[in-house]
Amino acid sequence: MQAGFWLAQDHPALTPSPCLPACARCHEVAQLLANFCSRCGQDLRLPGPLSAGSQLTESWSQNEGEPLECLLANHALLAAVRHHKVDFWNPYSGARLGELSLEPGIEAAALVDNLLVLVREREVEVVHLTPFLRKDLCRYDRNCRFPAPGQLRSRLAGKDRQLAWLAGEQLVHFSVRPNGFERTWTAKVRGGCLDLAWSEQGLWCLGEDGLSLYDARGCRMSQLELPAPALSLQVQGQDLWVCGQRGELWRCRGAQIQRSWPGHGESCFAFAAGPRHVLQCSGRNLHLLSLDSGRQQTLQVPQPCVLPPLLGSDWSVLVSYEGMVYQLSLQQEQPRVVQGRRPFSSFEPIMLAPVLAGDKLVLAGPEGQLVAWSL
Repeated sequence: MQAGFWLAQDHPALTPSPCLPACARCHEVAQLLANFCSRCGQDLRLPGPLSAGSQLTESWSQNEGEPLECLLANHALLAAVRHHKVDFWNPYSGARLGELSLEPGIEAAALVDNLLVLVREREVEVVHLTPFLRKDLCRYDRNCRFPAPGQLRSRLAGKDRQLAWLAGEQLVHFSVRPNGFERTWTAKVRGGCLDLAWSEQGLWCLGEDGLSLYDARGCRMSQLELPAPALSLQVQGQDLWVCGQRGELWRCRGAQIQRSWPGHGESCFAFAAGPRHVLQCSGRNLHLLSLDSGRQQTLQVPQPCVLPPLLGSDWSVLVSYEGMVYQLSLQQEQPRVVQGRRPFSSFEPIMLAPVLAGDKLVLAGPEGQLVAWSL
């Protein structure tokens, strides 16, 4: 069910679109905003395979005159949040699905199931996108606003129908229910929160005093101290990867560090963990760890990269601070740049990392432009 909305099978809002993907199992054309195939029940949110041998090819682009606050995406939707509005796009065709006016002052935003969650200094606004994008005026409106639970002190971490962030000194957890967006638990957190990530075990919180794991009820199950200052964390399969500020790497399972790698002696700005590699961005130097061979390599690019890269099994895409897009091939013994492109004419810095929307890689330009590529 789509966030509590039930429609008859022959309802006009369920009419499939030729611009939407087909189910990989039964080839049924997907419905707008559907999470599961209406014929066989296949989970449409699972990422599709991306070819490692092909190069980036532009699929569609949109020119806008207002910079973006953030760029959100899932398997069926792209949302470009601007100062006073949010534009919704079909990532497969580049068609505009709608525009929603907003009050200014947005500090963070997230897509959770079919909800758009907007966090401001004093309030949280929740918009149900199912009736809005389907233009189904007869649906019951479950949009809501409620006071902010505290000062926003972390990013928003979402998974399936769950969303969590640090509000003041409380880690707050919300769930999508058929009757709305409900707070399910809170937990006291000492110090700040550097990053949050979900795994099968629960919610990981990277704090100034170490790494903590919270279960589905908000109880802290374990706490792990790290040997050096940390930068961020990512979940890949059963492993939790933590990157240090000087390029250190720790692979954790449960409440233990399974293996660690020393730093590179320079600041690390972002990293990504994939099924076969871990890639760290230290400006012009990119440090690659192969999980198959255990080999560590360094690749230098012409312009500094400080945003989190996108990482596949044999490829990576990075965006430089000055607007270059680099596509890396990780198939050879020596990683190499197979393509470098400048999609925008402006030389203003790019502040937003690329996102995967459906089967497209989407990048936001410094003046609010959008470019989508097929990989």
